[in-house]
Parts: sequence; structure tokens; C-alpha cells
Amino acid sequence: MKKTYAVFSVVFVLLISGCVQQAGETMNETENQSLQFDDVWKSCQTDSDCMETQAGCCSCRNGGTQTAINKVYLNLWEEQISEKCQGIFCITMYACQEGKAVCDAGQCRFLAVQEACVELCEAAKAEGMVLSDGPCLSDNNPEWGIENWVCDVAHSPRQSVDNQPENQCQEFRSGKASHFVEVDTDCGFIRAV
Repeated sequence: MKKTYAVFSVVFVLLISGCVQQAGETMNETENQSLQFDDVWKSCQTDSDCMETQAGCCSCRNGGTQTAINKVYLNLWEEQISEKCQGIFCITMYACQEGKAVCDAGQCRFLAVQEACVELCEAAKAEGMVLSDGPCLSDNNPEWGIENWVCDVAHSPRQSVDNQPENQCQEFRSGKASHFVEVDTDCGFIRAV
């Protein structure tokens, strides 16, 4: 009896695995074919025009990805998701990234925290900021705007100058932020913690 139950269990798991894979393939095809933004839905003039939302049928809490859209069209996008995603099963997998919605060259886009720090570093470097001392780039910087995170320049490998308090983000040291992104002096991503 135990052997029969074990064989039945294995067959059942294999059947379910095949169904999940097929459902995933159908979900991707459905998302690609029926869910689309009108170009105007992503148009913007300032960051405040943009809102973060899910990019398809599945939210980032269920294996999907994040995007940004002009907030004027957010309700229309959510209605389209409700209509066209009925019967779509999403996997239970947390895939959300910290970040923000930005207006970039007239188009809303979602900018993950790592990308935001790299871009902030590149802008500081282009403006002639000296990065060799490992400065904090996010303190008192309105361009940052990601709560509970800071953006800091460090060396890779780490040097003693990186541990000096004046070269670390005040918001992190004071406890106002509990996460940090480090980029190197060439604006390459090091780590996010």
C-alpha cells in the first residue's frame, strides 16, 4: 500500500509540475500579446508625473516585474490588468526591488535602487565631484528620493578612508536609513545591503 501511495505521489507531482510550466508559458504569452501600454501612458515631464506599477498580469510579489506609468493612466492600466488577466495564475515568488519611478527623457521608467545610485554617481562625476574620498551622494540630495536607503561611494577593495564617519552617509549613521548601496569611484555597483 505504501508503494502505491509513493508512486501515486510521484506521478501527481510530475503532473502538477507540467501544469505549472504550461500555465507559466501561457501567462507569458498572454502578457506579451494582450497587455500593452499606449505610448502616451508612459509620457511625462517630471518625476512627479510617474507612478510605480506592475508591468504585466503578475505583481512583483507574485513573480512579476515593476515598471512606471504616468499616474493619469494608472486606473486605465489597472482596469486592463483586471480584464485581461482573469484566469492567469502567478507564481508565489517575491521579486520586488526597491526603487522609484522617474521621468527620463520624457518617459516614465522604474529605476531600481542600484541603478539610481549608479546614475547619481555618474551625475556627480560629470559635475566634477571628487569621488576618491568616498563621499555620500544621497545625503541632502533631492535627486535621490528613495526612503530608507542611502547611496555611498566606497573603494573596492575597501580602504580605511571608507570607514571614516565624514565619508559615510549621515542618514545611515543616524539610523534614519537602514539600507545602503555602495558604488566604487568609477560608479560601478559594489553592493546593496
